[in-house]
Amino acid sequence: MSLTHSQGVCRRPFAIGGELRRSGGLAWGLRRRAGNMAQSSAVHDSYLVLPESVARQPTRKTKHWVLFAAAIAASGALAFRFAPSDSKPAFRVARVVTRSVVRLVEATGHLDVTTRVEVAAPAPGRVLQIFAQAGDVVTRGQPLVQLDQEAARVVATGARASARAASSRVAGARASLAAATDVRERTEALAARGLASDGELAGVQATEAKAAAELTGALAGQSAASETVATAELEKERCTVRAPADGTLLAAPRWSGAVVAPEQGSLAVIGSDLGVLRIDASVAEADIGAIRSGQEAEFTVPAFPDRVFHARVEARASDRENSASAPSYLVTLSAPNPDRALLPGMTATVRIEVARAENVLSVREAALRFAPESAGAARPRSRVFRFDPENRVVPVEVSAGVSDAAFTEVVPRDPTTLHAGDSVVIGLPVGGATSADGPGISLGKRP
Repeated sequence: MSLTHSQGVCRRPFAIGGELRRSGGLAWGLRRRAGNMAQSSAVHDSYLVLPESVARQPTRKTKHWVLFAAAIAASGALAFRFAPSDSKPAFRVARVVTRSVVRLVEATGHLDVTTRVEVAAPAPGRVLQIFAQAGDVVTRGQPLVQLDQEAARVVATGARASARAASSRVAGARASLAAATDVRERTEALAARGLASDGELAGVQATEAKAAAELTGALAGQSAASETVATAELEKERCTVRAPADGTLLAAPRWSGAVVAPEQGSLAVIGSDLGVLRIDASVAEADIGAIRSGQEAEFTVPAFPDRVFHARVEARASDRENSASAPSYLVTLSAPNPDRALLPGMTATVRIEVARAENVLSVREAALRFAPESAGAARPRSRVFRFDPENRVVPVEVSAGVSDAAFTEVVPRDPTTLHAGDSVVIGLPVGGATSADGPGISLGKRP
C-alpha cells in the first residue's frame, strides 16, 4: 500500500472491500461481503484525503488522554445505569420535633386612660381666658377656663336686692306681731275686770295670729332670697372652671372667645395618670372562652412598630358588643406606660397568651388534619401517619394538646410509636414541594 503527499495533504489509497489502516491504530475502510467469499481490489485512482494534523503519528500523551476520557465515559454510563429513578414520593412529610408551643389569641383594640372625668360648661357663656392646655398635668381645684361672669353678676345683684327686701318684710312683720300681742294682752286684762266684751277679745286675738302668720311668711321669703343670693354667687364662682380631680388634661378649649353651653358637650376632659393605660380589645366569640383574668399579653401600636409592649388581662365583658359586625366580646387589659410613650386613642394589636407547653413533642398542624383515602374513620385530630421500616404509611394514635396553628403538641398513646426526628405525612405533593421539612403546606378539610 502506497502513501502519497500532494500540496501538504496526505493521500492514502482507498481500498474497496479491504481495510485501510493508518499507523497508530486509526483505520478507515469499506468492507463488502458476498456469501463466504471476500474479494478486494485496490483502486489506485481513488484517494481518501486527510489533514496533516490527523495523519501525524499520535503521541503517548494523546493516548493517555484518550484512555482517561474513555474511563470517565464508562463511569458515567455505570452511574446512569444504576442511579435510582427520580420519581416523586407519594406524600409530603415533615419531621416530628421537640419545641415549646404557645397558643395566642389575637385581638384589636384602642388605648385609653383607666378613668376619665368630663367637665361641662356651667352655663351658656363665652370663654375669656384659658389657664391649661390639653396634655398638661393638673391638680384638683386648679383653674382651667375662665368664662364671662357678666350674666352671673347681674343675677347675683338681683338676688342680693331681693334678699334685702325680704329682710325689710321680716322686720315689718315682727313689728306688727309685737303690736298685736300688746293689744291682746291689754284686752285680756280689761276683760278680766269686765271692761271688755268677749267679742273684742276674740278680735285682738285674731289680729295677733294674722301678724304671726305674716312674720312666718316674711321669714320664709328672707330664707329663699338668701338661697338665691348663694346660688347667684356660686354661679358667678363657677364661671371659673376648675379641675375636679388630679390627672392629665385630655381636652380643653383651644381659643378664647368661643361660646360654650352645657348642651354642647364637655368643656374639658381630665384623665387619670398616663403611667398606666387601659386597652379595650374586641375578642372573637370563638376565642373568648380561653380568656381569663391575669393572663399575660403583648401588643404593638402603629406609632412604634419596632416595640413590643406588655399588658395583663383585667376583665372580660359578659355581653357581646352590639356594634360589632361579627360576634365579639370586650376584654379590658391594663398596660404599664412608664415612659409615657403610649397615648390614649392609639390602635393596639393584642396577642393574649392563653396556653403554653414547654419542650413537648410537636408536629405540624397539617399532620393532624391529613388522612390517606384508604384510612378508616377516626375522631378529628386524633392520629398522624408515619412511615414504618418497610416504607409503608401507618397510623399513630395521639392526643392533641396546645396548638399555635402551625405546630401542635402531641402525646402518642404508645410512647414507642413516635419520636422526635420521625417523618409524618402532612399531605399530597403540591407544586413539587416534597421536602422533609414540609414547605408548601395547604390545609384541607377536616377528616
